[in-house]
Amino acid sequence: MGFSVRALTVWFLLSVNVVFIAMNLDSNLGETPIVFFVAVWIVDALLLVIDVLHIWANKPEANDWRSYVFHLRGYFTMALVILAKFAFELLYFFRKVMKTEMPIYLFMLPLWVGLGMMTLELGNHCYHAHITFGARLAAAAAKTATAERRQSSRDEIQAAPEDRMDLTGTLAEATTD
Repeated sequence: MGFSVRALTVWFLLSVNVVFIAMNLDSNLGETPIVFFVAVWIVDALLLVIDVLHIWANKPEANDWRSYVFHLRGYFTMALVILAKFAFELLYFFRKVMKTEMPIYLFMLPLWVGLGMMTLELGNHCYHAHITFGARLAAAAAKTATAERRQSSRDEIQAAPEDRMDLTGTLAEATTD
């Protein structure tokens, strides 16, 4: 999933949650809050459809299933976060409109689970980006060190002839002495 898609999704989820918090604190929805809930549910359904289309559009080659599964983990996580947000909205709807008595921790639980999933996915993404960067950096350092060793061995080979020992000359000197 691209950075801009993730950023827009996160900003949308945060803005919807701020709206729900404001609704709870302000209570100015009047008698028809169902219009607001239906609009938010439609947007959630569209986000899920977009997520499924991304999964369907990025099908792998026959031999590339391992990277495909790694790639899909982000899309499945986003789908689960959207479903957790939907569950929160549904429980909030029951509490607000149907006047159902339920403790706050019960209807906030899906939101906390979704936030935890997003945090774990972000941490995993940052970890893999860090490891990949470190591996690239180590490979570049090893390549540079190998090139420096090759250059130093070339310099030794190209040293002046008087610096190198001439075996035939030493044999001739040893036999004459």
